[in-house]
Amino acid sequence: MATYNVNSAHEFCNAIAGAQSGDIIEINSDLDWNDEVESVTETIRLSGGDTITGLEINGNNHAFYNLTAGMLPMTGSGIHIFNFGKSTAIKINGLSFLNCNMGSKTTNIINCLGGCTISNSVIQGKFKTVPFYGGINIRDSMITVSHATGQSLSGGSGTTSPRFKYCWIRLDDCRWEYNSNVGSVYAYNLEGCYIEGKLSIASAPANLA
Repeated sequence: MATYNVNSAHEFCNAIAGAQSGDIIEINSDLDWNDEVESVTETIRLSGGDTITGLEINGNNHAFYNLTAGMLPMTGSGIHIFNFGKSTAIKINGLSFLNCNMGSKTTNIINCLGGCTISNSVIQGKFKTVPFYGGINIRDSMITVSHATGQSLSGGSGTTSPRFKYCWIRLDDCRWEYNSNVGSVYAYNLEGCYIEGKLSIASAPANLA
């Protein structure tokens, strides 16, 4: 079990690449990804892949700024900037994601099918579809999603979709588009949340509420 002290985006990439079960990553300053993203052309993955469990990322009330994907140079499809695969019990606390720009329908900040909890965070940006994908639990956080088209907040399957608990959520001119294959699973992902903003709906099923 190791502890990584991170002061730059590059150091964070190295910490993620070398992380093993039970490791702790301490974020000691705000990290601007404007420079680093130019050299990151594909997903940043955990070195242990699906075998990692119990990784902790402590933001210490700092933020990641300007995470960008789906535009140059990250133009591939299915990009999750941080891909935790089926790793379990990942905890991210006190780390915000600000001024994000996910420019395609297949890009997200984090993919975690196994289980990841994000708490005490502020998440803000423009998302073509959803900020996160998979079995992610977001709680006690403030979320602003601007101009999203798709499922707006959550993406995944019936058992591996993001869930939001005690969150303040603002939808800024978003559009919810029903998908007959996956649309019904998004009705059960909100608990004790306050939601405001503008959301238009296309092809709504009868049980949308």
